[in-house]
Amino acid sequence: MRGAASPAGAKHAGVNEAAAPLPTAASPDDRSGLAARARDGDEAAFAALYRLGVDRTFRYLRLRVGDEAQAADLTQDVWLKALRGIRDLGEPARFDAWLFAIMRNRLRRHWDTRRRQPTAVSIEAEGGVQAQLHDGRTPRAGSVMRGSGGTVAPDGGADEMAGVWRQAALVEAVTALSDRMREVIALRFGAGYSVSETADLVGRSEAAVKKLQHRALVELRTRLQDEGMRR
Repeated sequence: MRGAASPAGAKHAGVNEAAAPLPTAASPDDRSGLAARARDGDEAAFAALYRLGVDRTFRYLRLRVGDEAQAADLTQDVWLKALRGIRDLGEPARFDAWLFAIMRNRLRRHWDTRRRQPTAVSIEAEGGVQAQLHDGRTPRAGSVMRGSGGTVAPDGGADEMAGVWRQAALVEAVTALSDRMREVIALRFGAGYSVSETADLVGRSEAAVKKLQHRALVELRTRLQDEGMRR
């Protein structure tokens, strides 16, 4: 296995991150413009896309495979594939969908060669689950949740260590969901896509995505509550 360094703060896929400063905004229009330039051979534009998207890719894959080292390796593979294939990108406005297809294909190959055995773990009330999913931890801290919170130090106090356990239990609980629910949770709370963006990526209606999300959060809440009582 390659080194398990997380995407944040590491060079992956042969991208020269110093070549392009991170844009101040990351809207779909920004990504579309960068994708068009990257398709035309602008290396700085691809580096900017990488810096904007690598953590999002990592968080999504971390929730999908349940293992930080594997997610880091898969993230590297996905962006290397994107780098090699960017000139074949059809519609720059569909860059996210194009990258998502690469992620899905890489996951299929991963699961073809390595059988996962999900471990059932635990969570809290639906609102609490959403808050926990949004609780910010950066990939370099070994977490996948998108939000504004800080990083938990490994030598922190009891409350901090409880937070670390909750994060680990949450990731394990997500891996025990059905594939459809796990994908929605990974896209919504790992990668941070909106309901409408998630619906577009998975080819479902917004109502279907909301229903899957609700069912997943209820199941996660039950699992985490059960695990909490066993500890």
